[in-house]
Amino acid sequence: MTVGLIERFVAAGGQYITWRPGLALKDELFRSSSNDAVHALLNKADEMVGRELIAEHIKSKSNGQVTLDAIEAEWLNGGYTPASRALLGLAARNNKNGWFKSVTGFQEIAKDVVRPHLANAEPGFIGITNQLWGWTSAPA
Repeated sequence: MTVGLIERFVAAGGQYITWRPGLALKDELFRSSSNDAVHALLNKADEMVGRELIAEHIKSKSNGQVTLDAIEAEWLNGGYTPASRALLGLAARNNKNGWFKSVTGFQEIAKDVVRPHLANAEPGFIGITNQLWGWTSAPA
């Protein structure tokens, strides 16, 4: 990125939003959402790309150390660990077959998963998400 570009853009009246350093959207979704929302994200991924592909990506990104079944067992035993959440974000953003690649898919996730569970998400994620919704919504 050109040095000073963001500063010049903002000085000219522009606005921008970024995810937190080192994180992509899928990382934020899995790391910052409530346990119920992560469960719903996995269900949505199952609908979109299928359980087999999800399991394959998890196995690949964990070098064969973690399975989808093991992660689902965490859900049943009180919640997803930070390590599993990080792994899910990484697995979901697979370059060739990402779990949520389509605009329609992300619209469904925003409407059906993020919005209903947002109050229970991590505060930093809530702030960024509220900024996004405010920025993309037309004034009343």
